[in-house]
Amino acid sequence: MTYAWSMTDGDHADDGYTADDLQPHGWSPGGYVGTCKVCGGRAFGAKRVRCCRSCAVRALEAERAKPPVVERREFWWITSERWGHPNQTPAEIIFRDDVASQVFAVGADEIYRAEDCVLIERVLPAGHAAAAVEKLQAASFNTGCPRTGYVIDEAIELLQGGLPV
Repeated sequence: MTYAWSMTDGDHADDGYTADDLQPHGWSPGGYVGTCKVCGGRAFGAKRVRCCRSCAVRALEAERAKPPVVERREFWWITSERWGHPNQTPAEIIFRDDVASQVFAVGADEIYRAEDCVLIERVLPAGHAAAAVEKLQAASFNTGCPRTGYVIDEAIELLQGGLPV
C-alpha cells in the first residue's frame, strides 16, 4: 500500500524553510504519518514529529517576529536569606526586557535566581557619583555663570545613570 500526501506536508515543500529550520519547532522530514499536537491534523514526517510542517512553519515565523530581548546590567544592593546574605550585599543584576533574571552577588561563587533575592536600591554605575560631585563642585564655584543650570542638570543625569562618564 502506498500513501500520498500533498507537497505542503512533505519534506520538499516550497515554503523556503529547511528541515533544520523547522526541527526545533517540532517537525522533521520522514515517511511516517501522525497527529499534529497543535492543529490536530495529519503530520507527515519523522517517526516522532510533534506537529505538521504547516504548524512548525507558523511557530518559526512567530518566533522570528518577536522583538529581540533587551538585556542590561546594573549594580544593586540585595538581600537573600536563602543564599546567606541577610544583610545588604552589592550584586550585579542582569535584566532581560526589564525583568531581573540573574544575580551575581559580590564574593559569591554562584549565580543566584532573581526570585531568591530582594533588590533594595540601585547602585550608580562606576564613576557616575564621582563625576556628578565634580559637576556640582564646578557649579558651586560658578554660581553667577549662566551655564550653572546646565551643569546642575548634567550632574542630575549622571546621578540617574543617564550620561556617560
